[in-house]
Amino acid sequence: MGKNLHQILKNEIYRQLKVGDSLRKAGKGHTYQKTKGRVATHDAIWSQGSFRALKSSAKRVAEFAKDQGFKRISDLQSTENLKQIFSAETAAGLSAGTQSQDLRLINHILIGKKLANSQLRKEDVGIARRSNLIAEQRYKSLTSKEWENTHKIAYKHHRAQIEFIRDTGLRRSELGAFKLYRVDSTYKVLTIGKNGRSRFAEVRPGTESAVLEVLGNPQVPSINAQESQNLLKNQAYIKSQIQAQGQNIKLSDKIPSHIHRAYYAQQLIQQLATRDYSSTSYTTRSGVVHGGNEMYQIGAYKAPYGAFMELSEDMGHNRLEVLKNYLGVGR
Repeated sequence: MGKNLHQILKNEIYRQLKVGDSLRKAGKGHTYQKTKGRVATHDAIWSQGSFRALKSSAKRVAEFAKDQGFKRISDLQSTENLKQIFSAETAAGLSAGTQSQDLRLINHILIGKKLANSQLRKEDVGIARRSNLIAEQRYKSLTSKEWENTHKIAYKHHRAQIEFIRDTGLRRSELGAFKLYRVDSTYKVLTIGKNGRSRFAEVRPGTESAVLEVLGNPQVPSINAQESQNLLKNQAYIKSQIQAQGQNIKLSDKIPSHIHRAYYAQQLIQQLATRDYSSTSYTTRSGVVHGGNEMYQIGAYKAPYGAFMELSEDMGHNRLEVLKNYLGVGR
């Protein structure tokens, strides 16, 4: 039996990862990049981060291609076929950023297998320009609730997973391994996020029973705040706990997660805004000091500076400006 499209895509990116590893170990990585120039290369993969992103895209592209009746690698050589695939991704609510990542995968496949000599660009396949202004992001213009109303069947099939993201704010990649704790009186989810950085994400107040139900009402360990901070310092223990006793939820790659994380951020910031941060202060990288209760605004929301800092930690970010992607006008 011949390999299906997903297998073909995965095999090629595995091969390119090996190429990148061998060039780097041979000390040829610098020469390779210098020869190619500081431009994107699509015949080698240099990092595990890129590999993981491309592996995720491989599954998603194969699924959307199959839905359009495309089953062979040669089908991806046609820009008209690719336009159909990306049009389907748009209809499913995927962002321009996600589609750009999928196009990156296609460039890796076509160039790596010598089926193309130059990379395709977003305008070639109908992907919109990605704006930094939330209201102008064509594929992220829907709010979480608007997406629910316009994708009722998809929401019905994936309701538990979507509501879990709305309640915990976890990224798609974090749904595969996490563990629920009760820290003092607050339910929090321990997970390992981007760049291997661990964090506790607060479960939105009022949604605890729904989260417990989705997870099958597990036994939830109780710890205090100091114990939670000590736990975050022990990465090996965190990995062992998540892998051995953690929970996981699977979400189809066809379902957008960013807009549901945005819903979490918007709801939680309003709840955090009612808390007292008078005992805290924060110093920015440029040396500016902000009081915890100092009123601040990000996007469409005003809250104490300490509330935004807490939200940033819950979301897995270390820069407040990133919150504009979740709290901006038009979300």
